[in-house]
Amino acid sequence: MRICIWYKTTEGPWGGGNSFLRSLASQLEKNGHVVVDSPSTAVEVVLVNSWTTGATERYLSPGQVASVRAVGKGPSWTRRFPPSIFGLLGRRGPALVHRVDGVAELYRGQGGSADRTQFAISSLADVTVFQSEYCRESFWQYNVRPGAYCVIHNAADPSVFYPSERPAQPGEILRMLATSWSPNPRKGFAILAQLSEVPNVEIRFIGKWAAEIEPRKVILLGVMKAGQIADQLRQSDALVHAAKNEPSSNTIMEALACGLPVLYMNSGANKELAGDYGVELTDDLPGSVENLRRQFALLQERTLSNRSDFLIPTATARYVEAFERATEIRGVR
Repeated sequence: MRICIWYKTTEGPWGGGNSFLRSLASQLEKNGHVVVDSPSTAVEVVLVNSWTTGATERYLSPGQVASVRAVGKGPSWTRRFPPSIFGLLGRRGPALVHRVDGVAELYRGQGGSADRTQFAISSLADVTVFQSEYCRESFWQYNVRPGAYCVIHNAADPSVFYPSERPAQPGEILRMLATSWSPNPRKGFAILAQLSEVPNVEIRFIGKWAAEIEPRKVILLGVMKAGQIADQLRQSDALVHAAKNEPSSNTIMEALACGLPVLYMNSGANKELAGDYGVELTDDLPGSVENLRRQFALLQERTLSNRSDFLIPTATARYVEAFERATEIRGVR
């Protein structure tokens, strides 16, 4: 199958979506598919990612996607036109699959054009991919209900995110890692800072820390590439993920791929992803830590036993099913 992932990835750090799509493209090629990053009539299906075309931060418009749907191309000048104009041209373009992000109003605190654009693009797709059931429910809440859809969790590259040869056995100090590309306060920085002062807990943080929040005892490691993050995960006992309303955390999947249990905030899709492999982070921070310690061996064993569920080959197979379904739908429209 010739597939366009309409997103220009970068090898440098650029958030979870960039990492996932880079891994997805690589796995598709390993499976014998041809992958390009620009739409044309030569491809069978185009994967549109939320409302952006990549690390260059070039935002899509419904007009561009409608142009691809109609004629196979979406040049920048089509941004200015409403989708209805391209609807007059019929349908000569490839099948469209839309991998939606969460509702920005919920996880950023402001939606605006991002949500309007993503909702409009979804109406043009043959199949919509939600990254979690929570993500789907969020769209339902805003009365956006695609006719054909599926839920596919994100996943990690097993050549990068793999367990340590010696699985962690927490000592007196419980070493936990947290990561966030975004400095959005809803990522849980205040809770991480409080947690860093719990006795016998060490919190290390990779990414962009929110400038307005005092890190207290959190060890700030700065921005790192995927391989460096994986190394830090393998040096940790567990992941702590305190983000609110997050639609589907790549960080959680990467930690699980490394065999780490997760201390998670029960918000967004966090429990959906990590509920069987971690414990909930409650207002009783010392109690949450003790609960993690008490269940650590069981959670670690469960995580390692189900590791394939968190890896990119599994997610890729599901995406291929979505692509095939989209081409079938495209063929009867």
